[in-house]
Amino acid sequence: MAAKPTEVVAVKVRIREKTRRLLEAAANKEGHGSVNREIERRLERSFMDEAMSAVIDITAAKTAREFSSAIRDLVTDLMSDKAGEFDKIAQAIERIDRTLKLHEVILTKGNENGTKAK
Repeated sequence: MAAKPTEVVAVKVRIREKTRRLLEAAANKEGHGSVNREIERRLERSFMDEAMSAVIDITAAKTAREFSSAIRDLVTDLMSDKAGEFDKIAQAIERIDRTLKLHEVILTKGNENGTKAK
């Protein structure tokens, strides 16, 4: 029968002595003194870090789109006053849009591969 998600189960892990000592020192520093608890705490934190990283990436992409839209609106307003500069401004907007789309593709590919885009 499969264990319940809340049950504590035994898992055999082989690690280097140096790592075991680091875990032991961290466990003592945290005040619980349990290497097992320290391993579990660090594993749980790594899963939370991955989830948080994904949220940050999505938020960054959304913020970039909103920022681009706000700039586009502002530039559009300015273009009505500077009709002669329209082509230069339109080209600049296109470059910004291409850059943001590329950034979004990189973030998407990084999340699909389980890695964080840098």
